[in-house]
Amino acid sequence: MLLDPYNQTDHPECKSRPDSGLSAITELDPGYITGPLSSVWKEWVKWCIEFGVEADAIIAAPYDWRLSPSMLEERDLYFHKLKCVLILHDHGT
Repeated sequence: MLLDPYNQTDHPECKSRPDSGLSAITELDPGYITGPLSSVWKEWVKWCIEFGVEADAIIAAPYDWRLSPSMLEERDLYFHKLKCVLILHDHGT
């Protein structure tokens, strides 16, 4: 998971990217930091759906926390893609 400290690129044998959609924000996989499987936004998403908000109306914006915002955009076009998702969502497509 460690990026090259000089140019912030992936190791040639390992490419790691964040999950997408609601699954990326509802639970974290177990690890040293999170311990057993941990709920992050799961209860909030469940409450919203019970309250009447449609699941597809909730937009998750997971990102690669290892990178600065400028590197997120340079490597993945993160903010450009996020803007496109929000525009499409606003227009109901």
